[in-house]
Amino acid sequence: DAAVSRFIETWFERARARLGDYAFANEPRVASDTPSGRTYMFVRYGIPSLTYEVGDETDREDTIAAAQVFAEELMRLMLETTPPGDTR
Repeated sequence: DAAVSRFIETWFERARARLGDYAFANEPRVASDTPSGRTYMFVRYGIPSLTYEVGDETDREDTIAAAQVFAEELMRLMLETTPPGDTR
């Protein structure tokens, strides 16, 4: 869905602007039959979902700082976004 793609791109652009040289990537994958939280949310509720993964050797302080930025930017963007079907 184009709206979902734009949402994710905007979210990551905003996070990237705050994270400096903290490297991360978005690697879209097709939903599979493999049981996972991501697949469950999509199949059960028909909503897009992501899996946030961090390497075992990633610096824990960097991980904590990045997680805070991702969470803050996600919430900001969600508050700015009108849900589909909302006529406000």
